[in-house]
Amino acid sequence: MFMELNMMGRMKAVESIDQEPEEKSDEQYFVYLISCNTGSSRPVKIGKTNNLARRLSNVQTGCPYKFTHVFTITSMYHEEVVGLEKLLHQLLPARLRGEWYDGSEAFFLALHGLLEKINSGRFTFEEIEAVSGMDEAEIMLHRHEFHFARIDLPLRRGVGVHLNSRAVEAEEIVGIILGRIQADGVHEGT
Repeated sequence: MFMELNMMGRMKAVESIDQEPEEKSDEQYFVYLISCNTGSSRPVKIGKTNNLARRLSNVQTGCPYKFTHVFTITSMYHEEVVGLEKLLHQLLPARLRGEWYDGSEAFFLALHGLLEKINSGRFTFEEIEAVSGMDEAEIMLHRHEFHFARIDLPLRRGVGVHLNSRAVEAEEIVGIILGRIQADGVHEGT
């Protein structure tokens, strides 16, 4: 371990880069996507955590709008979640502020395209070289099987967050959030 200054000028402990790679653990790590409805817009937050219930509670406390939807990508590898989250923040359009984005149809189409590219490993050398960190580059160098799961809200104490979840593709998420797909997966107007 060594000390490093963070963005706020505070010291924090970080792992040595010479340390052996972290082994797969029994712990789960999540990249999450939270959607809110303000009436006139649908802000979306992308972040990472190893305790989804606690993180959702903390974000909801600071958010003036009720969460309407939560989606997660789950991994057993901390480094994978760190790299994926950083890469999404670097390459997704429509950032509002910090980790919040405008949840428009264009945003979700870009998210879908980016996840397809990440999963297929179709990045050029120039694209890989242009990212700012090794965590992101590592994600770009390999094929993956990242898929979102829709989390049922509200979360219930003592019940696993993925107990009733179902896999959804990024392109489906826009229909769910914009209300064109009902909770049971039925498309409106059909």
